[in-house]
Amino acid sequence: MEIEADYCRNNAAPAGSNLHYALLFEPEELKNQLLSVFALHYEISACLTASADPDVTRMKLEWWSEELLRLSETKPRHPITLALQPIINATQIDSSPLLKYLATINFIITRQSIATINDWFDKLTRGLGQIWLFAARLSVRENSPSGSLIQTNGGTIFLLELLQNLGLFIARGYMFLPDELLEQHGYNRYELVSDKEDGSTNALFRILIDRLEQQLDTCYALLLKDKGNTPHYNLIMNRLAKNTCIEIRLDGYQLIRHKIVLTPIRKLWIATRTRYYK
Repeated sequence: MEIEADYCRNNAAPAGSNLHYALLFEPEELKNQLLSVFALHYEISACLTASADPDVTRMKLEWWSEELLRLSETKPRHPITLALQPIINATQIDSSPLLKYLATINFIITRQSIATINDWFDKLTRGLGQIWLFAARLSVRENSPSGSLIQTNGGTIFLLELLQNLGLFIARGYMFLPDELLEQHGYNRYELVSDKEDGSTNALFRILIDRLEQQLDTCYALLLKDKGNTPHYNLIMNRLAKNTCIEIRLDGYQLIRHKIVLTPIRKLWIATRTRYYK
């Protein structure tokens, strides 16, 4: 079990990562459970950038689809699912959100069309947020309204992480932006987005990042109202994402040219301030 625990910790929350600082204030037992859950996200999402060959990516995700089915049958093989199995056994949590999360990742690589910006945000935040919904059931009351809010909050955070890596995704051929937005700025969904001299690409990204920032603020305000039932890491990850949006804005929304990340010391400051001062 120690091997699985170390694997999950190194994948989900290595030193200096957002999740490392977000989990500083959680009880040790819950922290270890959450590391197993979020390690799954980072392992699967890494498939998107691990290879330039889309066939290799598809094979990796197909393997994970089979592995999640093995997990549901109590026959997992991977260190992460081996770590998740006793958690699921002990808590009797429904593992179906994990399959829904994987379906969202598959959606991204298959370049399926989403017409409107609103539908795009809704589908991706709900789908990516399935991991957070699963994690919430470890510490949030079964019928608490915070569950769906944590799902939206987490899905927004993970969507921002994808946009931070947008340049690499585009190089891999994954164009998962909404059709409506691409058309407004003179692109089609099969065209690789590049920096145009007229700045239209950055204007496109501005719409996405500003929308994410607004949604993060809305989620944060609502989670604070139910802070007695909201684990600290949800609020901390929200504020880390919020500050990342601010830095992206100050950089001119150059998502293809630059990957904006906060420094470790700033992450620690934000995490501590959010935990104790809010």
